Amino acid sequence: MAVQSGRLEPLKLFKVFRSMLDRRMSGVLTVKRGNVVKKAHVVHGYPVRVASNVPQESLGWALVEEGLISSTEFQEVEAQRQDRQQSLESVIVGRNLVAPQRLRAVESRLGRRRLLDAFGWPDGTFVFEPADLRADKGADVIDVVGLLMEAAARTLGPELCDRFVSAYQGRVVGTEWMARYGETFDALFPPPNVRALLGRPISFDDIAMRMADRGAAARQL
Repeated sequence: MAVQSGRLEPLKLFKVFRSMLDRRMSGVLTVKRGNVVKKAHVVHGYPVRVASNVPQESLGWALVEEGLISSTEFQEVEAQRQDRQQSLESVIVGRNLVAPQRLRAVESRLGRRRLLDAFGWPDGTFVFEPADLRADKGADVIDVVGLLMEAAARTLGPELCDRFVSAYQGRVVGTEWMARYGETFDALFPPPNVRALLGRPISFDDIAMRMADRGAAARQL
């Protein structure tokens, strides 16, 4: 499979992640905006590791923010990492500052946060380079559907959403996601929301009419 690249126009990153998931693609996705660079290692459509050159998105900062290490310990760990050319993770585990399982959980949350930030970019570029990657043992994969739901709730305005869903005018809204993601959806879009209207086959236009708020209906769909 050839390298894919392009500009991050509105909704493009959503389409990239959806395509990777649907096609079970593996490789490295790089997104850039100005001097900011983020890289996601993707295995069968799911991000398993995400790197960022933004200092505030570093693992050390996250551990300090969550109260798992002190700022002094972070400085000591960083000095040891540079002196011995070790990874930050190995230094932290080696010094018994954070248990490996808890560290992986922090890294998973941080990877999700790094990606969510990119969905809010007004512009930028992306490159996907196919590669035969494998997830590290015990690694937590990032749930793509949940990621896209949260990104939509955080970053998309009603007008853009309306233009998108209008392209599917007349189609019945799918409900296969409700059993697994219903609670997540309600947390992002507190009830009353469109979930209450999905007990039978229904189109977006019918939902918008019944909600009396087309913009809100478009954002939720």
